[in-house]
Amino acid sequence: MKKERNFMFEAFAMLEKLCSRRVPLLRDIRAARELIKEAENTKYEPPRPLEPLYKKLVSASMAATNCEKSGNKKWLAAHKRRIKSIMDTAPSGAGIDSGTHLLKCSEKEIVLRVDFHHLNEHGSYDGWTSHVVTVKPSLFDSFVISISGRNQDDIKEHLHQVFYDWLWSQVDEV
Repeated sequence: MKKERNFMFEAFAMLEKLCSRRVPLLRDIRAARELIKEAENTKYEPPRPLEPLYKKLVSASMAATNCEKSGNKKWLAAHKRRIKSIMDTAPSGAGIDSGTHLLKCSEKEIVLRVDFHHLNEHGSYDGWTSHVVTVKPSLFDSFVISISGRNQDDIKEHLHQVFYDWLWSQVDEV
């Protein structure tokens, strides 16, 4: 009798363990089934690819120009704010100490002005050079960058890389 009672106790304990393990499992299965039903009822929209920054800048500039022509002051202000927020991400610092300034932006070209503060071999400031960065569309490589101004310390190559990276950067929404 004692063995039977012990066996029954062990069997009951095992059954209790199995049930306690299954309850969370059953909850997970039910939750998964509900998520599947919910997913089947919703329309799938693939994520939109991110646009390079230069396209957003040109788009906002063209929209602002169209609003100016049509006299739409409300949307003109919105597009100008968008252009300003894009330009707030422009290269600044690390020698580009006075920031980057937008001179012109259209579907034909983007023109930026930048002043670079040079350092000599001792780490002291060694003067400024002014540059105009012109970005034009290209059938081969999306755009071509040309940089005017004096090429002190081969700075044009550095500026080219900095602006190329910035213009190709992808942002969610600016």
